[in-house]
Amino acid sequence: MWAPEIHWISGQSSCYYAAGISGTFDGQYLHVLKGSSTDIWESTWSYAGRIAIPNRDVLAIDATVLFLSTGPYLVFSSWDGDDVSGFLIALVYITNYSTVYSASNCASTGYSLGRIELTGSDPLSASSWTKYDNGPVFQAANGNYAPGHNRFFTAIYIVYHASPSSTITCDGNRRTMVQAVGWHTDGTPNLSDPRALTDNVPEPA
Repeated sequence: MWAPEIHWISGQSSCYYAAGISGTFDGQYLHVLKGSSTDIWESTWSYAGRIAIPNRDVLAIDATVLFLSTGPYLVFSSWDGDDVSGFLIALVYITNYSTVYSASNCASTGYSLGRIELTGSDPLSASSWTKYDNGPVFQAANGNYAPGHNRFFTAIYIVYHASPSSTITCDGNRRTMVQAVGWHTDGTPNLSDPRALTDNVPEPA
């Protein structure tokens, strides 16, 4: 089980996750569990099935849900063939719908965060999205390598994992990091650099 997320949609709690072949990154697909009650801790969870992507049922991982006025949209990592960018998380601020995603393989030194923004009216159309093309918005710094697979808090903090060594293995040596997020004058997120492990960071709300 990989990267589970619980979302409340239309009166139903759903847990989206990826699963596949043990010992390899290949063969990963999206699955969903359904909860039996509004209390996720007291729910009995049942398997609802695998999510098959119409017309291109290839590797897909790290699903999240983007809530727009037109309804909820499942956002996941998959692209042409089996090569993917990793975990995606939607960050909504004022009128900007920015999706921050993990770029490259988590076992490589290039693992970092990129950003795309919903600039059109149809989130299901590729032309409605604009990719930030000036390089990563968050990458290795201050002794933290391969930072990625992030999340944001209500107070707009970012949580992510990073490796303490430039010899990246994408394993249990990774550590979890948290720090505040700022904003550029155009309303886009300013993630700055990964902070050093020894830094003291105020608690998020």
